[in-house]
Amino acid sequence: MERPAEGLGACADTANCCPDRSGRAPRAQVVWLQSGISEPRFEEALARAGIRVVPDRCLKVDRARALSRL
Repeated sequence: MERPAEGLGACADTANCCPDRSGRAPRAQVVWLQSGISEPRFEEALARAGIRVVPDRCLKVDRARALSRL
């Protein structure tokens, strides 16, 4: 079983977590998946919907790395 991606609640099956676009909620522009999370079919589905996907990254690590370069 896969780990749930942040922002997708407790969904462990990323292929079935693609947001329904028929609702009134604002559309996400980017979906950021936690370190260790990468699901090509899910990422392709989001890309087809015009949503950018950042897989297998940790914002905390990236921020610390960027700040250390200043």
